[in-house]
Amino acid sequence: MALVHGPDMEALRKRKTPDIHYREYFLWPHINIEDLSQPNILPLLLNSRSRNYPSEFSGADEAAFQLGRDFSVIVPIYLEGYTMIMNAPANIEDYGKLIPSSKYSQAFSWFCTSQQYSVGEGLLVLEIQERLLGFLVDCSKSILHDIPAEILISDTFPVQANPGPPSNGGLNSLSIMAAEAPYRVPANLDLARLESLLEARMSAAEDHLWALREDPNYFSENIFDEKEHQEEVIKDSNGETHPEIKPGCDSIFWVRVITGVLLAALINLEVFSELHRQARNLRDLQKKHEHEMEVGKDLPQEYLLALLQFRWYATQVTQGPVKKLSGEFPASPQLRKYHVRHPSEKNAEMKADIKLNDIESKLLGLLRTLWPDYYSSLIMGIAPLFLNELERLIGAEKPTSELISRHNAAIIGDINILTQCVDQVNMYLPWARTFDYELRKHETDVRKAYSDGIKRWGGIVAPFSGENLSKLTKLCNPSDRRFYYSIEGRRTKDNVEMLQKAEDNLAKLWGVVDQLIHDNCPNLHGTKIEQFLSQIHNVRRIPEWIDRKSDIIQKPEKEAPSTNEGSQYGPSSTIYIGVPAESADKLEHKKPTTKTKGVPNPTQPSTNGDTEEEGGDVIEASISLDPKSLRVFGIMLSDPAETSNPGEIAWKDLLHAMTATELFEVQKLTGSIWEFRRTDGPRKILLHKPHPRPKIPITIAKIFAARFQKMFGRTKETFVLKEKKV
Repeated sequence: MALVHGPDMEALRKRKTPDIHYREYFLWPHINIEDLSQPNILPLLLNSRSRNYPSEFSGADEAAFQLGRDFSVIVPIYLEGYTMIMNAPANIEDYGKLIPSSKYSQAFSWFCTSQQYSVGEGLLVLEIQERLLGFLVDCSKSILHDIPAEILISDTFPVQANPGPPSNGGLNSLSIMAAEAPYRVPANLDLARLESLLEARMSAAEDHLWALREDPNYFSENIFDEKEHQEEVIKDSNGETHPEIKPGCDSIFWVRVITGVLLAALINLEVFSELHRQARNLRDLQKKHEHEMEVGKDLPQEYLLALLQFRWYATQVTQGPVKKLSGEFPASPQLRKYHVRHPSEKNAEMKADIKLNDIESKLLGLLRTLWPDYYSSLIMGIAPLFLNELERLIGAEKPTSELISRHNAAIIGDINILTQCVDQVNMYLPWARTFDYELRKHETDVRKAYSDGIKRWGGIVAPFSGENLSKLTKLCNPSDRRFYYSIEGRRTKDNVEMLQKAEDNLAKLWGVVDQLIHDNCPNLHGTKIEQFLSQIHNVRRIPEWIDRKSDIIQKPEKEAPSTNEGSQYGPSSTIYIGVPAESADKLEHKKPTTKTKGVPNPTQPSTNGDTEEEGGDVIEASISLDPKSLRVFGIMLSDPAETSNPGEIAWKDLLHAMTATELFEVQKLTGSIWEFRRTDGPRKILLHKPHPRPKIPITIAKIFAARFQKMFGRTKETFVLKEKKV
C-alpha cells in the first residue's frame, strides 16, 4: 500500500513518464496510509462499500485510474467482439458478464456509446474492487478480532440498520467534501448547489465592478496588482528594465494594464452570469424530467443537450483564466526571482541555473503540468486531480502559500469554480460515460449555441483596442497619483480635496469607457453587461469639507443614525444604455435607502425581527455580541470623520464575528474563497481570504462592509455589547 496521499501524482512528479512499476499507485490512488489514517475516512469507506453493490462504484473506480491511462501506465487489454456488463445490470448476477456482439446486436452499440465497458476496462474495475473489498474484509476481521470470522456472517450477528456515513463534526467545505468523495457512494448531480455557487460568484463579480467604478483606492489596488504581474516588470538577462515601463515611456503599458483590469471584470460578470443561467435551466429541466430518468435508460434529449452545452461552455471559458495565470504567475513578486527575460522581449522563462527546494519544485511543477493543455485535462477529467493537489499543497505547506500572491490566488479560485462545473457533469454517472459520444452527435448544435452566446458580448473587446486606446492614454497613467485615495486618516480640508480629486479622475476615466462601450458595442442586448450598465445605481461621493469647529449650527440632541453619514450620492454614469433620459435626471436627486431585516424573535409578532412604528419606519432589532465581534463590526462600519486609524481585522476574527450574529453560516469553498450564507434564506456572499497575510486592511474591510450592507443591511448602531451573565 502507498504511504502518501496521491501516490499517482507523486509518481508523476518524480518521473515525467512513470513506468509499470508505479501501476499500483495509479490503479488504487485513494488507498494509501496517509488518507486512510485521517478521521472518518476508513469508516466512510467501510460504510459505503459494505452497504451498496459494486455496480454503483464501477464508474468512479474507472475514473480513478484515468491519470494512469493518460500516461500509459494503465493499458486495458482489448478483446474484440465482446462487451462487459458493469453499469446497471438488470440482474445483479449479470455484473461482470461478457456479452458477445455476434449474439446480441445491442452489445456493440453499448460498447460504441460507452454505456457499458470494454473487456479491458471491466477487468481493471473488477481487479480494483476485488482487492479493495478483500482489504476491507481483512480490516473488519482485525477490528472484530475477538469474534470468530465464521460467526460474523451467521444469524448470531444479524445485519444492522444503516447508521449512515459518519459526520465530519460540523465542518463543511468543498475541500473536505472533495477529500471524502472517493470514499463515499458516488453522488448525484447537485445542480442546486452548483447554481447557488455560481449565483454567489456572479454577485461577487458585479460587486467588484461597482467597487472599481466607485472606489479610487480599490481601483488603484487592482491596477497595481495587475501591473506587478506583467512579465515586463521582470528584468532581462542583462539586469535591464523593459523599455515599455521606463518613466516617460510607460503610457501605453498603463493603458494596457488598466483596460485589462476593466475588460476582465466585464467578461467575468458575463461568464458567471451565463453559467448561472444555464445551471438554473438545468435544475428546472432535471425537475421536469425527474420521472423519466432511470439508470440504464437514455437521458431525455432536451436535458441531455442542456448538459452538453453547459459542459462545453464551462470548458471553453476556463481557458481564459488558465491562460492569464500562466502569463502572470512568473511575474508575481514571490516568483519573479526564478525567471528572466531576454533583452527587448516580453515573455519570461525559468532561469537555467536556478535551484529549487522541494516545495518550490512541487508547486511550479504542478502548475506547469496544467498550463500546456488544460482543455484536454478538463475534458478527460484529470484537471480536478491537479487542482485538488494544488489546494492541498497550499493548505498543508505554509511556505507554499507564501509563494502564491493574492492576485494569483483569486485566479486559481475562479479556475476551481469553473473546473468544478465541468467535473460535476463528468461525474454524472452512469450517463457521463456517454457524453463524449453524444457530443460528437450534437457538436454542431452545441458549438452554435456557444458561439451565438459569445457573439452577444464578444464585442466588448472592441472599446479597449485599436485607436480607442489613445482616448484613454492621458486618463490611465497613475504615476502622478491621480487615483490616490487614502481613507484611513481623519478628515481634513486638504484630505477631502485630495479624495474628491481622485473621485473626479476615476469618474472621468469611466465616463470615457462608458462612451466607448456605448459607441462600439451595439449588440449587448440581453447580456448581463447591458443590464449592469443600464441599472440605476448611486455612486458614493465624499461631501464638501465643513469646518465643524466654526459651524455655529447646533445639532439636535438625538439624531437618527445613518448608514450614509459622511458621503453624498450621485449617478454611476452619465450614459445609460436602455434607460430613458428622464430616469437619469431623477437619479441625480435620489438618495438610496437601505432596507434591513433583523434576527427572528419568536416573542414578537414580526416575522423578521424588526418592528414597525406608526409612521411606517422600520426599527432594526439590535444584535448582542461579545467584545471581539463588536470590535470587528466597529472597524468595518467606522466613520472616517470620527476615527483616524481603526486598525486591521484578523480573518479568523471576521469568521467568528459573522457566525456570532447567528445571521450567517460560514463555509470554506475552494482555495481562498469563503461563502457567507444567510441562515434565513438563500442569499450569500463570496469573499477572498487575504493572502498570504491573513489580515484585512481597513480599505478592504470597507469593501466587505459595503457588500454586506448592500445585500443584508445593518448599521453600526445595530450591534451592541452583550450583557454579562451574573
